[in-house]
Amino acid sequence: MRYMPDALMKIRERFGPELHLLHDVHHRLLPREAAEFAKAVEPARLYWLEDPTPADDQDALKLLRQHSTVPVAIGEVFNSIWDCNKLI
Repeated sequence: MRYMPDALMKIRERFGPELHLLHDVHHRLLPREAAEFAKAVEPARLYWLEDPTPADDQDALKLLRQHSTVPVAIGEVFNSIWDCNKLI
């Protein structure tokens, strides 16, 4: 949470705005941490932030969206249409 915002900004500054910059969090953050982290990486203009919280935690995703505009990729752990029906 402390290292990656600066690291992502350095990558963005080095390679410019055309690079599709992604970061996979692997479901490791608590909802509050995910919201804080997403807000912190906004200046790096990520293409997406992947799996900041568990995909089935709708409240965490709502909190994240209330605090950040970073695009979120989520759901690769879903195995059927029924797993993602809440997201849809």
